[in-house]
Amino acid sequence: MEGKDLIYCGIDWAERTHDVALVNDSGQLLAKRHITDDAVGYKVLLDLLAEYGDTEENPIPVAIETSRGLVVAVLRTGKRQVFAINPMAARPLPRPALRLPQEVRPPRRSGPGQHPAHRHACPPAAAAGQ
Repeated sequence: MEGKDLIYCGIDWAERTHDVALVNDSGQLLAKRHITDDAVGYKVLLDLLAEYGDTEENPIPVAIETSRGLVVAVLRTGKRQVFAINPMAARPLPRPALRLPQEVRPPRRSGPGQHPAHRHACPPAAAAGQ
């Protein structure tokens, strides 16, 4: 594949249909298709891969959200690299909450007027009636 971009295939797995995307090694989207999880969908996928240079000797690698199913089983025959990707692993992780050191944390409150800064501004309900 000298002089050509490397091509990669990603398949967004769903119950009955799947979205296929081909990208080059710089991440540029080259093609998208919607396929079914049957022989017809597999044929559409193979035709798309062949259109972008897929051969038995030089197969385009595939990343897919599952490790099971008809499409995956057939893709794994031959020399093709098939990568089962956990979609949760590909999403950004949530940022950790900011934890202040103990010495600068405000004291815990159990209700109105319990924080030292509010003791005089918000007297407890019992004291307010006096």
